[in-house]
Amino acid sequence: MYITFKNHSSLCKLNIKTGSKSYSIDPDSSVEVFVGSSESVFSAEFSSPDLAEGFEEDCKEGKLIHRIIYKLSRKFLEKIPEAAAFSCATFKLKSDFQNVTVDCFEGEYAFCYGSIADFFDFFPVCLVFPQAEVESGKGEISFDDIYVTNRKKYLKLMKKFILFIDWGLILPDLFLFIPKYIILRFCSSDFYVKSVIKKLYLLSPNQRAEKLQRISQKIDNESEKGGCLSGILKAVVFLLVLIALVYWANT
Repeated sequence: MYITFKNHSSLCKLNIKTGSKSYSIDPDSSVEVFVGSSESVFSAEFSSPDLAEGFEEDCKEGKLIHRIIYKLSRKFLEKIPEAAAFSCATFKLKSDFQNVTVDCFEGEYAFCYGSIADFFDFFPVCLVFPQAEVESGKGEISFDDIYVTNRKKYLKLMKKFILFIDWGLILPDLFLFIPKYIILRFCSSDFYVKSVIKKLYLLSPNQRAEKLQRISQKIDNESEKGGCLSGILKAVVFLLVLIALVYWANT
């Protein structure tokens, strides 16, 4: 059986592993893989985007203010992807067809949005997972396992962020750090993420798509921040505009 893995992301590379072979698929690209059975197991993972790609390693020319802005901009771009929890998932595929296509999307699932996020005054926990779907009528795909690949970096960044927004003269603000951080740790744990995605894949493909769409719409309506990766891109655009304005003001 030949399986065509399609990467529908326009930003991230898709890493596929089946058996002892690994494949790296560029954004908006695909790869064809041969497996010798009607049943196969594969893992999928979207790598976090390198938003600092294209920046030179160092900038020694120009005014001091320009060099400072350059270094801060590069550091900021490197940290932005860590604001979302990326994951690697394992799936099982069954099909009696000789040629099957598996579509892989950037699935975005948000935890602690709405009233919970409003009460604690923080951003929802955004999980980016490989949403694998098989062509209708050509096979059956089931979820097996998942784990968060950048959990340590994610929690480190969120810890600093929470401390920053809660730092003040009012002592209760700092006390809120503890429950916030506990919630972040729990919602980004492999145990919790696995239980959520497992329930998601017990739904039919249409029900699954509708549920993810409802979550995305709720975040749009309540926080006006959009999806996880769209929020990252908005922050990048804002940063680039800010750099241009500072550069213009100093020339």
